[in-house]
Amino acid sequence: MKNPEYFITPIVMATVMSFVMSGLITTINLGLDQSFLANWMGAWKISLPIAITGVLLTRPLVERISRLITRNVFNRRSNGIG
Repeated sequence: MKNPEYFITPIVMATVMSFVMSGLITTINLGLDQSFLANWMGAWKISLPIAITGVLLTRPLVERISRLITRNVFNRRSNGIG
């Protein structure tokens, strides 16, 4: 098994991002009223497993794209090109 951090980091990131995004979108769509917290938690309950699944499934592709970008952008700069 890989280092546990390999899985924990994206899960924590997905949790925080889905929490913030569901809160923001709930606020924009429904406003701040008496049912805001219940609506937010309802939205977060749906978005959290989707976010975690999405992050874990796309992580290999995202890491590959990140390596390509980093290699192409930063290697040129370090070689005095660009």
